[in-house]
Amino acid sequence: MALSVIAMRHKESILAALGAALIFVTTMFIKIPSAYGYFNLGDALIFLFASALSPFTAFLCGGIGSALADISGGYMQYAVFTLFIKGIEGLLVAVLYQRLHVRPLFSIMAAALWMLIGYFLCDWFLYQQAEAAAAGLLMNAAQGLFGIIIAAILHPRFMNIVKHFNLKKKENR
Repeated sequence: MALSVIAMRHKESILAALGAALIFVTTMFIKIPSAYGYFNLGDALIFLFASALSPFTAFLCGGIGSALADISGGYMQYAVFTLFIKGIEGLLVAVLYQRLHVRPLFSIMAAALWMLIGYFLCDWFLYQQAEAAAAGLLMNAAQGLFGIIIAAILHPRFMNIVKHFNLKKKENR
């Protein structure tokens, strides 16, 4: 039994590292132009990987991948905030979807709402003005909606792939 727990943790660590790397790459390098600037696939990947990882591991996966993109992209002032905002985004999906059995769409919508609130508070703190923070709401809402749509489309396929990792404990019979 102990070996199966170790193997399960090892598989989850591999999936989390892959997730963090993909979140970094898609946030940093895959930019889809829009009327509001650009969208990236980072939130969608946080939503997907968090639906398969334990809450703490989902926190690390989403937070580290996104914070590294901030650091590499020249947004150092956001890196620590992003670590926690995107980390909690992943944690929320993991808890809501896996522990509380909330439907995937509602889990990712709640996490996207948290991201919107988190960055509003972050901008308010950084710029010391609610008006400046409010200016980012539309772009962050659009980014969250983009992530929700992409994750909702890919979620069933992603979960089929993750089944091959066999992360869940087997019940004793």
